[in-house]
Amino acid sequence: MPSSQSELFPLAGLPEWLPNELLFSLGSRYHLYSANSKSSATCNQLFGAPRAGYQHDFPCRIEEFARRSGYSIGSAIEIIREHTILPFYLPFRPVSDQELAISTMQGNTVQSLKYRLGILTSRFRANHPLKACTECIEADKKEHHIAYWHLDHQYPGVWTCPTHRIPLLESLVKSNGVGRFLWYLPSEDILTSALTFHTHDLVSQSLIEMGALSEIVLAYSCLPAGFNFDAQRLLETYHEGLENHDLKKNNGQLNLTKIGHSYFQAMSFLRATNLVIGFPENVHLAEVQMNRLLRSPRSGTHPLRHLLIVKWLFQDWSDFMSTYSKSKGQMKEVKFEFPATVSAETLPLIDIRHDQFLSLLKTEKLSITKAAARVEIDTTTGMVWATKAGFAISRRPKVLKEEIRKNLIADLRIGLDKQTASKKYSISIQTITTTLRTEVGLHHFWQLAQHTNRLIKNRAEWGALLNGNPNNGVKTIRALAPAIYAWLYRNDRDWLRERTSNQVSAICGNNSSVDWDKRDQFLANEVQRIALAIYGLNGSRKLNLWEIYQKLPELKAKLQSLNRLPLTRRSIEFVTLGVSKKANFDDGLF
Repeated sequence: MPSSQSELFPLAGLPEWLPNELLFSLGSRYHLYSANSKSSATCNQLFGAPRAGYQHDFPCRIEEFARRSGYSIGSAIEIIREHTILPFYLPFRPVSDQELAISTMQGNTVQSLKYRLGILTSRFRANHPLKACTECIEADKKEHHIAYWHLDHQYPGVWTCPTHRIPLLESLVKSNGVGRFLWYLPSEDILTSALTFHTHDLVSQSLIEMGALSEIVLAYSCLPAGFNFDAQRLLETYHEGLENHDLKKNNGQLNLTKIGHSYFQAMSFLRATNLVIGFPENVHLAEVQMNRLLRSPRSGTHPLRHLLIVKWLFQDWSDFMSTYSKSKGQMKEVKFEFPATVSAETLPLIDIRHDQFLSLLKTEKLSITKAAARVEIDTTTGMVWATKAGFAISRRPKVLKEEIRKNLIADLRIGLDKQTASKKYSISIQTITTTLRTEVGLHHFWQLAQHTNRLIKNRAEWGALLNGNPNNGVKTIRALAPAIYAWLYRNDRDWLRERTSNQVSAICGNNSSVDWDKRDQFLANEVQRIALAIYGLNGSRKLNLWEIYQKLPELKAKLQSLNRLPLTRRSIEFVTLGVSKKANFDDGLF
């Protein structure tokens, strides 16, 4: 531990990790032990900024946190991979996306991370509510004298405790905006039931099925660091599962009718609960969803959709991985510790030289050149690995002189593209790529700057098109610049909607499949039900809007669309105006 540790943490020492602990939990324990009166003080001490690191799912400035702790509890990458939920979203994504996501959490902001991971467009909840087990809380208090957040409880799809086989409770804070910047540990006053069963005769079976899904999710979470599913092999694996269930025709084509019925029936344990967001509501929609997922590789699909397919077609994670390992392509054995449900033969090769190389740099203080030679990798590869791990690299410039290098780095930080930089400095694109990959944090800042530059450019061009075509609808203008519209729709949708809202026949997005009347009736009924439940507990008083969407998270996302949800709007207005607990919600007001 460096001598500066006492200066970094003047009120209390940084706690050691508890078993299977979430990073947010460690920060919350430190906040308690340090007796800081403000959460911003804890953020400053741990992450170096008053509004950093407080995120319970994807915190930022992890590199700064690791540095301030003297790397005594792990490097930034180790902390991200072992104590946050980010690894849940990585195995189905390309390696470049994985590296960018990790780099983002190491850096100063995670503002667009959920979008880049496809979480915001997945139709699943993107708020990742904190979850806890009552029996784990009691056991932790006895063993560790404090309750804390367990990492394996936080993964999407885990709704029952893998240890005690009981439903998890869900936090009333953080994920819905309440106490957003604060630190919390599990306690009864902030926890409520995460599950509501609509069909009580299926409760027992649903809990069994949810436990089975939890086991699959947890086995999946133990995949080696850097593991990446091959999309074509994954598709072949799914098709073999379909054949085993007799869900393909004799000519090899998909039998969508049988597939839709089979998948819809397999998801009955979810339809019996309140956890139906993102799942097909009927057999036809199940056919449509499976037709999309089982015909072509889709790397941007939410991992939970893949894991539900695994549960449906294979039941057991080891069976799935065994089938995947036998699909086309070379597979080699890897030594890795994982749950009993996964066998060593089912996992592909990972490069163990990576950890050996970093260990030589850290423990034996070898140079990058010597460490690379020791583990038999190229020096450039060693420079890239060292940079990603946060090691500063000393250089002996050859082609790229120091003055040119400084100017190049300055240009790359503001997003200069590789081709322009190559011409400006008379160097190869390969040299520029190597510079990006071997200067700590540069690649991350370059990507952010490139994104910002493109955002500014596309906004300006789309705005000019709107101003130049005041009498044309969005569809007509979109045809003039389809690439610009598509980019803005993917990356800056709120701005695009705002700028096109007053355009003639303005339509932003395709909502033809949304039944707004059905959604309106459902949300209005839920608002009334929740309001009555709160009145029953607290008597007659004015309700706050946050108290309603705290119990109904999907409502918060629809607040900007209340003009399309008149029943919901009237329900909200009625219950937030101070209604007597004897009010009759069936008196014709709605």
